[in-house]
Amino acid sequence: MNKLKVGVLLKDYKKHEGGAYSYYNALIEGIESYKFDDDLEFVFIVIGNSIDSSAPKNSYLFDQEKLVKEKHTLFHLLNRIVKTKVINYLPISTKIQTSYKKKSWACIREQLIEKEIDMVYSLTPFYSDLDYPTVITHWDIGHKSTFTLPETIYNGEYESRKEYYEKILPKAFAICCESEAGKKELCHYENVNPQRIHVIPMFPGTIVDLKLSKEEETSILDKFEISEKGFFIYPAQFWPHKNHFNLLMSFKSFNDKYPGVKLILSGSDKGNLNYIKSLVAELNLQDNVLFPGFISDEELYTFYRNSISLVMPSLMGPTNMPPIEAHALGCRIVCSDFPGHRESVGDDAIYIDPLDRKAIFTAMEKCYLEKDTHIPGSTAHATVEDALIEINKTFLSLSAIRKTFPLKTGAFKVFMALCVSLIICI
Repeated sequence: MNKLKVGVLLKDYKKHEGGAYSYYNALIEGIESYKFDDDLEFVFIVIGNSIDSSAPKNSYLFDQEKLVKEKHTLFHLLNRIVKTKVINYLPISTKIQTSYKKKSWACIREQLIEKEIDMVYSLTPFYSDLDYPTVITHWDIGHKSTFTLPETIYNGEYESRKEYYEKILPKAFAICCESEAGKKELCHYENVNPQRIHVIPMFPGTIVDLKLSKEEETSILDKFEISEKGFFIYPAQFWPHKNHFNLLMSFKSFNDKYPGVKLILSGSDKGNLNYIKSLVAELNLQDNVLFPGFISDEELYTFYRNSISLVMPSLMGPTNMPPIEAHALGCRIVCSDFPGHRESVGDDAIYIDPLDRKAIFTAMEKCYLEKDTHIPGSTAHATVEDALIEINKTFLSLSAIRKTFPLKTGAFKVFMALCVSLIICI
């Protein structure tokens, strides 16, 4: 009874390939194998219609659609009907779909109670009102901390974020940030009680543990027709806040002075790729800027190890993964001057104002002129072990609060007993 049973939420879990997910894969694997305090038990909750073969062994599958279909058959059918193209635009459709979501999460709550899960832990931001003790991971508050950009403001995004920060986040049992800078930022903009915020440090993903031979690295460089110390790397999805525009304007000046050097912009399209490609054509940089799209861990590892430097003029923080990975792999770093970046890599970076094109150019030039100077990989960063130690400490402290009330099943039984008593009395 004293043991706190924590359900780690994995929505539609698949063990994805690539650097974007290596951090979470490492954290999930760490939680699965770590020896937590005897008063803690961690299991995994997979919400979806199947469990990937690589999912943790101690996983429960919660199929929301199947659960609603079994418990609310007619309502499930009605929800499918209102999703059709003709009916979907009617006002009643929104109400039915909203009610359906509430019923589906109610089914999940019943499963959590049945499995005696004391608390849910989401490793990523969780935008649903589960109405259950939930520990939420916080990434950023970009709609307030940075400029008016499409991904944080337009197409209902601002309203969605506003609702999340006003209705979902305040109900979180606790909030996990990836840095002290993130904690301070959240307290500043949302006036959250700092005692409810815990820092689980960001660590580099499994990419830094790869071991490639020189021949394998050379093969990858040949594949992209690039040479060692002949290019810059910026791995980032094509969002406006990634600030590819100002980087390219700076790179144009750099390329005019040092022709032949290339810039690799890897990452998937988030609506801005065609615009950036048109800018490359306008600047006549087609031969010097590469768009490889999604790249493997091995390719990104090779790019970090052989590039002149990482250049990351992002407009949004407070933390980002590439500087930490580059730091661990001995890659020079040029990045935005965010407190979270300084917290992550200390003095081992050139910090720039991401909107100052001259500053970006100067930093790139400095790295280029010093490109033959060997930079050893650094271990001065958090590790998965550090994160797990903090998770252990965090949930032990939360247990003392969580155990002040029973699972909802207990409260429900008391409520039913009272109802029965009233019926008998009547």
